[in-house]
Amino acid sequence: MKYDVHSTVRNSLRHHVLESKSKLTFTTCIAFVFCLANIALWAQIKDSDEILHVDEAFKLHVYLDGAETIHAVWKIADDYYLYRHGFKLKTTDGANLEEPEIPSGSKTTDPYFGDVEIYYERVAISVRIRDIPEYSRVGIRYQGCAKDRYCFTPQIRWFEFREGAMVASEKEKTRKDPIESLHGDPLQVLSK
Repeated sequence: MKYDVHSTVRNSLRHHVLESKSKLTFTTCIAFVFCLANIALWAQIKDSDEILHVDEAFKLHVYLDGAETIHAVWKIADDYYLYRHGFKLKTTDGANLEEPEIPSGSKTTDPYFGDVEIYYERVAISVRIRDIPEYSRVGIRYQGCAKDRYCFTPQIRWFEFREGAMVASEKEKTRKDPIESLHGDPLQVLSK
């Protein structure tokens, strides 16, 4: 009788182990297929969610209007925005900058900066400048974010006053995506 009990228990365990292995194999297959599907989905999302280079996200165009007013225009990529409080201008060599004219932006509450104004698609600022010597440099500072994903550190781009025009300084020309200097109204150029 003792032999029969052991035999029954052993057969029962063997049956249970075989059943468990088949469940494990089926579960493993399902998990493997699920993982492959997620990897493919993640690769598609990753490609569409890639963060643009700052100069691609915020294309800056600068021009000088009648040797008295500097205009800076940003064309902003979809799902990116610039902060109003991020705009600052500074100059070298004693040129006098007046207070920049910055339009009102869309009001929002930012998790880092609190109540702010931001710009989507395009923004233009201008500043009157007096007594600007030839080869003076003007630095234009700005800051923006990729919506719900990433905020860039504050950026500064330098331009030089040469022969009645604002041109990207030599340092800016060596960048991967050099800043453009335009003659004429960049609002018209960018709307094309």
